[in-house]
Amino acid sequence: MDKMETSELQIKDELYEEFSWNFKIPKRSRIQDNISRVTNSGFIFPNLKFSRGFLSTMDHTLSVGIYPDQINASLYLPFQPNKFLELRTCRLELFSSTSPTPLRPVYSTRLSYTVDPVPIGDKLFHRYAAVWNSESPWDDAVDALRLKHGIVYHERGEVTPYANADLPMKLQLRVDGDDANFGGFDNMFLSRKESDVMFICDENVELPAHRFLLCSKSTVFKRMFAHDMKEAKGGKIIVDDISAPVLKEFLRFLYCREVNSTEDDHLLMEELFKVAEKYDVPKLKYICEKSLVENVGVENATEMYCLGDIYNGDVLKEQALRVMIRNKDRIFPDAATMKEFLDLYPGVVFKLLQN
Repeated sequence: MDKMETSELQIKDELYEEFSWNFKIPKRSRIQDNISRVTNSGFIFPNLKFSRGFLSTMDHTLSVGIYPDQINASLYLPFQPNKFLELRTCRLELFSSTSPTPLRPVYSTRLSYTVDPVPIGDKLFHRYAAVWNSESPWDDAVDALRLKHGIVYHERGEVTPYANADLPMKLQLRVDGDDANFGGFDNMFLSRKESDVMFICDENVELPAHRFLLCSKSTVFKRMFAHDMKEAKGGKIIVDDISAPVLKEFLRFLYCREVNSTEDDHLLMEELFKVAEKYDVPKLKYICEKSLVENVGVENATEMYCLGDIYNGDVLKEQALRVMIRNKDRIFPDAATMKEFLDLYPGVVFKLLQN
């Protein structure tokens, strides 16, 4: 079956995680006295956000109110396409530092809750509201309480059209598409004859080009020359973020559908990958991405993941993540390196832990 044409539906296991928030509080009698004398209402802890776990990467809010005879909590979880967060359990625990076992709750109860959709701004949230009416366990010995939320995270299943194709093959399917729009202009490459556009890059290097060809290959150039932009008026395109050798190879591809590079010229492929994304030349981008995918290893997996993320290389990201999952212990040489990467991509840590 592996050699047959195969598609696949993958559904990931749900993730379950507990999120706790601790509150240090004075004696209950002091809370009641202060409310009756000064505030005449409860104490609200608004807009609390968890900084750990999968909620740290999602928009959410926890609000807690403490009243003379009541504690309530409202947890707002985002409604997201293809993802679903669900509150599974909600528990209140009371603690006393004078207890023989201060780290254990003197009282613990499971709270019932209601759920309803709530729009906030332009976003929709599920609000889980729980209320606890005070009972005898809440006395003056209690000086801390904890709210524990057990939350389940589901993701929509993922369809893989070519499950038996490796990642480079996925890109090859795109690379091998219609080439009618590329090549065939070799004799015009870097020719000043009838050139009406001049690229000016580092150290004032000039590279001539032809407007009609640029517009036929790139939607970005087409928009640039269609509107009343300075490039359209003067025929000069100042490029300060692309080196002359890279720009030359970019133009070579537009005119000749080839790039002068060796299999080991990874830096050129990286730069051309960026240029192809900038000027919207998918064919070149797929070729570069295929080369990069084939050369992802332990030493550059995180770098390639970042490159794919910034420049919309989904297959490159997928391959880099595969390498990271298989080599978790070797990818990050120290804790600081891991923290730097996970600060940028906190969601990746859950994929690493899942595997």
